[in-house]
Amino acid sequence: ISTSNAVLNSDKVADGYEFESISTGKITVCGHANALQNLAEINIQPIDLKGKDASLTSAPIELILPEGVTVLEGQEIPQAKIQIVPQKKTVTVKRAITVSGLGENLTATITSGNQTVTKKGNGTIKINATITLTGTEEALNKVTESDVIVRLSFDNTQKGSYEMTPIVSLSSTIASSVSAQLVSPTQVLVSVN
Repeated sequence: ISTSNAVLNSDKVADGYEFESISTGKITVCGHANALQNLAEINIQPIDLKGKDASLTSAPIELILPEGVTVLEGQEIPQAKIQIVPQKKTVTVKRAITVSGLGENLTATITSGNQTVTKKGNGTIKINATITLTGTEEALNKVTESDVIVRLSFDNTQKGSYEMTPIVSLSSTIASSVSAQLVSPTQVLVSVN
């Protein structure tokens, strides 16, 4: 069953929501050989989603059968499953990069663009990372400063020069409802002495 044109007004669901997907089951049809020969899929009458604010787990569908094709006797016409989800939004935040795992006797010189800082031991440095957070408006409104950490991990790092990628970590309170993408810096130059 084709779902390519199965919904109307997918862009007009209720404010704060968006159409995500539609799926239907399969059905066996029968008919004249000529009618079945070029039949690749069965279309359905479009389902109107205007104003909808919740998923539909069993929406009735109406098949559009070509001439000479019928549903095999005894089969039930499947229902459509339509996913309507809270609309995702994106915000950009800045967080100071945190150094972790730097040995007690080691000093790291960290360069990002035209900024260079020297750090002995663990803690935050004066280089900010830019992160894009994606989630529902409700989830994003709950994000606090401590929920998003950008870390340079020096665990098992010896003296030398390295290119390192900061790692974004989300607290367990938001990790299931918000995703994060590091925008910059994607790499920093590090010299460990």
